[in-house]
Amino acid sequence: MARYAVIADLAAQASWEMLAGAAGKDDLLVGDDADEVIDGAALRAAVNSETPPTDGTAMAGAIARLERALDDACALVDSYLLRRYPSYEQPARGSESPTPVTVWTVDLALERLLGRGEGDEWNLRGQNVRSQLKALAAGDIELPGDIDGDGEDDHVDGEILFEAPAATFSRSSLSGFVGR
Repeated sequence: MARYAVIADLAAQASWEMLAGAAGKDDLLVGDDADEVIDGAALRAAVNSETPPTDGTAMAGAIARLERALDDACALVDSYLLRRYPSYEQPARGSESPTPVTVWTVDLALERLLGRGEGDEWNLRGQNVRSQLKALAAGDIELPGDIDGDGEDDHVDGEILFEAPAATFSRSSLSGFVGR
């Protein structure tokens, strides 16, 4: 499964504080770690660290919850995206705007982390993403740019690009059935 977004992408839409609040809740911790409060600055530092915590602390649990939300969102995006674009490759991260796939992944992950119910902003964003993914799978919308990672734009303005088998029936093959 491809990874279309990272935790910093979540923080770009929400805030590090919101992520810390959503991911810092852990009912399974006991002892000293159970009372550990995770703030946005500490979460940001841990995520950006060369060696993020992986030792069962509350911070490690918070990072794992954020990663799990991203993994779940990526799996959902893949379930629609790869139906339509089986050779899709996420473009290298750069200074460009995020791709639609990254935006969809972030919105779905934030819905999972921050959604509070019907009518909530994060739930509405998640519903919007699902409708866009359905439209993508149905062929009603297309992804822009280089889809297969070959460095060339896969869409040409004004042209409809498709592949189809050769015609099964022609005027000559049906000459006995069609009047001239």
